[in-house]
Amino acid sequence: MSRLYIIVQTNKSSYNDQTKVTQNSEREVLRYVGQVSSHDALEDDIHINRIFSVDDYGNVLHHEIEFKNGKLFLVTIPIEN
Repeated sequence: MSRLYIIVQTNKSSYNDQTKVTQNSEREVLRYVGQVSSHDALEDDIHINRIFSVDDYGNVLHHEIEFKNGKLFLVTIPIEN
C-alpha cells in the first residue's frame, strides 16, 4: 500500500506564506527536511509545521522528525483517543 506524505511549511521570510510539499516515500521526506534545515537563513526562513501521510484508503498518520545518532528518522506520532 502506498502513502503520500504532505509537508506543511511556512516561509517566514516571505510574508509567512504557507505551502504544502508532497513526497512519495519516507526517504524523500527525510531528504527534503535535510535540505530545508541546511539552507542559510538569509535565503529563506522555512519552518516545517506538520508532516502527515495518507494511504490509499484515506487513513491519515501524523509524523515528526527525530535526530538520533547523527541521522534523521521519521517517527509516527501515536493518536490518543
